[in-house]
Amino acid sequence: MKPFFKNYRLWLIVLMVVLISILHYSTAITMGYMHEFYRLLYYLPIILAAFYFGVRGGLIASLSVSLIYLPHLMFQWRGEFPHNLGRFLEIILYNVVAVVTGWLAGNERRERTRYQNAASELEKSYQQLQQQSEQLREIEEQLRHAERLSVMGELAASLAHEVRNPLGAIRGAVEILEDEIPRDSPNREFVEVLKKEVGRLNQTIDNYLSLARRVPDTVTTFDFAAAVHSVISILAASARKQKIHFRFELPNGAAGATITVRADEAKFRQVVLNLLLNALAASPAESEIHLRADLQKVSGLLNFLIEDHGAGMTPEVLQKAMQPFFTTKPSGTGLGLPISKRIVEQFGWMMNLESEPSRGTRVTIHIPLS
Repeated sequence: MKPFFKNYRLWLIVLMVVLISILHYSTAITMGYMHEFYRLLYYLPIILAAFYFGVRGGLIASLSVSLIYLPHLMFQWRGEFPHNLGRFLEIILYNVVAVVTGWLAGNERRERTRYQNAASELEKSYQQLQQQSEQLREIEEQLRHAERLSVMGELAASLAHEVRNPLGAIRGAVEILEDEIPRDSPNREFVEVLKKEVGRLNQTIDNYLSLARRVPDTVTTFDFAAAVHSVISILAASARKQKIHFRFELPNGAAGATITVRADEAKFRQVVLNLLLNALAASPAESEIHLRADLQKVSGLLNFLIEDHGAGMTPEVLQKAMQPFFTTKPSGTGLGLPISKRIVEQFGWMMNLESEPSRGTRVTIHIPLS
């Protein structure tokens, strides 16, 4: 409610009552027709007060009018009681009109508020329906994606033997040719290209199968640092060719101790290998790939971080990076990160991916230690 001195409606009503009362007291009683008109004018402030402020406001206005108008009747119109009876009854009518108008205005206000609340609820319900519709569309898209993956899995399983058998025969023939070709022969380069491409095709098939099928885990307890070092040693030669350095840091005080992790060691190494291959592909020459393990003794959580200083990813690319078959590399399959994420989640771990353009990419795996 507005303060008294700022409520223009209240001041309007007060002004109207004062002006009509001045007209009553300043007009001679011989001009009875004018007083009849002034009496009717009193209904205006009473009705406005009841409309604006409800029954209470209307009664206050009608009682104020009654108190102001009553002395005029008693002193200026004395001796004419039969004529004044109608005027006294009209004072009662002022108060009746105030109560009725205030009650009707209050009902109308309550109905308007109820309809506004109903409209607000409908608007909220409409927004919720829109959100649910968006969620349903997302779920439908996920289901279609899952269906495509299922079809891809069945297709990969059916084609695996058909493709691997010829690849095995081709690799065997290439190895025989390799033995027949002297090392200083220029044709030996073509044999190396064949071996490399056959190996790449075989690895691509393994990636598709790894994504499509779920192989039971062989859970063991193994040395975390030794497993990471073994993967680093596999990629050391490739890193040297690209002039990239691996830096692996263990928690303070853990250099001489063994951090044991319980999971499928082969799959864990596959995760580290996939992440390091991505880091190598993104890193420029003369840069460093940082691997760090932070041990939280209170919570028993091992945070394993792999960070490169490559080109990084835009927010749009980062949002799709975990989707199967999404890649920005011409020769990429888009399966490294999705496979790694699936394996990590199979272990009951968590994996976070962070990246900024021109700042590099950071992958963190949160490993609970038993």
